[in-house]
Amino acid sequence: MLFPKFAAVFAAFAVAGTSAQKCKCPSNPCATDIVINGDFDDPLSGKPWTFARMETTTIKPRSSPQAALASIQNDQFKHSIEQPITLTQGKQYTLRYYWALVQGTLDPTANCQIVASVDTTNTDINSLLVAAPNKYNERAFTFTAAGTSDLQISVQCVEAPATININIDDVSLYPASCLIIED
Repeated sequence: MLFPKFAAVFAAFAVAGTSAQKCKCPSNPCATDIVINGDFDDPLSGKPWTFARMETTTIKPRSSPQAALASIQNDQFKHSIEQPITLTQGKQYTLRYYWALVQGTLDPTANCQIVASVDTTNTDINSLLVAAPNKYNERAFTFTAAGTSDLQISVQCVEAPATININIDDVSLYPASCLIIED
């Protein structure tokens, strides 16, 4: 029956908060988050993430003590975090992360965006037009896996007029059939 699956996915998108996430799956009640160290807290270095023009920060994380920080200082460089992941080809997954503007002001002319990609065919582009300072925003998208790949989340502005700091925190990746619940 299609409706219960849709309801579970819809309910997963509706959940928000500041506590840790867990997953309940109809077929596997103990499903594990595929992303390792999605809260950037263990160990404090942020491993196994690879950072390119990003770093961990203790300033205004969604879940303490750390988040990943993109500090864009009037540049056009891509700021990114990346992690290898193992997925089953043809299976649906939901990637979820939280982002917040922690310094500066988003100007629509800056053309800032967060791009989450799992492989070359599964990409979600989040155009950042307006954001309340220090408020975390949830972003999620469901995709069909092409197989083992790298998960990358990048932040980039075409014309950032001044310093803009954006935190990324609580990145998770579960089978799409899972219902995300908060502690």
